[in-house]
Amino acid sequence: MNLADGQGMFMKNMTILTQTIMLFLMAVVYIQPAQSEEIDSSWNQVFNFQFNLARHGNSRAQFILGEMYQKGRGVKQDLNTALLWYRKAEKSGSKKAAARIATIQQTMQNEAREKARNAAQKARQAKEQAHQRALQKQREAEAQVHQQALQKQHEAEVQAYQQALQKQREAEAQVHQRKLLKQPLTTSAAITKRLTPASVETTVSTAASGKATANTSQQAIDHGLSPEERAKKIKEANERVQEIVRQNALHQQQKAEAALEKYRAAMKQSSQRQTTTNAATRYQDPFE
Repeated sequence: MNLADGQGMFMKNMTILTQTIMLFLMAVVYIQPAQSEEIDSSWNQVFNFQFNLARHGNSRAQFILGEMYQKGRGVKQDLNTALLWYRKAEKSGSKKAAARIATIQQTMQNEAREKARNAAQKARQAKEQAHQRALQKQREAEAQVHQQALQKQHEAEVQAYQQALQKQREAEAQVHQRKLLKQPLTTSAAITKRLTPASVETTVSTAASGKATANTSQQAIDHGLSPEERAKKIKEANERVQEIVRQNALHQQQKAEAALEKYRAAMKQSSQRQTTTNAATRYQDPFE
């Protein structure tokens, strides 16, 4: 037996030993999962042993390393590194490596599509949230503008109403003043209405005095007068009394009209001054 045959026999024996150890470890993992620290230590030993063989081109060792990286046994799971070792095993003549390469590539494509879908979904959600925020801000802005417009409209309506009411009051005051200034004094009822209580008392006193005089005259002429003469004298006395009363009433009327004209002139001057300053003045006729 030469040296090459000895090395080949050694590698074959080591491969069989490695496979036996892996089967044992897999059985331990399945049966006793609580002993994780011892299992990790065993997987590390397997990894180091297979790594030394794989560096020298052993296709079986390269395939085992690819499987360990694919499933995360003894090392951190890394599909890219597993794909690298499977490709090396395929080049070294492993027939099962091609199927593993296809499986890993399909898995990586699925993961890539899943990531793309997740990213697209997150992008759509972010876009929808931004759209909803923009709509909410737009609604709030429109509501604020609407409220401001309603407030301004209400204020303008109130101001217009107040101005119209003020103008109406001023117009009514002016009309009332003109009516008072143009009110005539022509009837006897107006004369009597415009007489002051003092004037009425004076008139009544005068009439009473006239009646007393007539009574005295009647008593004086009753002696030595015929009935016709006595009636004539009484009639003349009554006419004198009526004339005194009429003259007194006329005099009181003239005094009242003079006082009223003086009062109206004063109020007209005051109204003209107040009109200049845009302030209407209402007054009450004291003879009404």
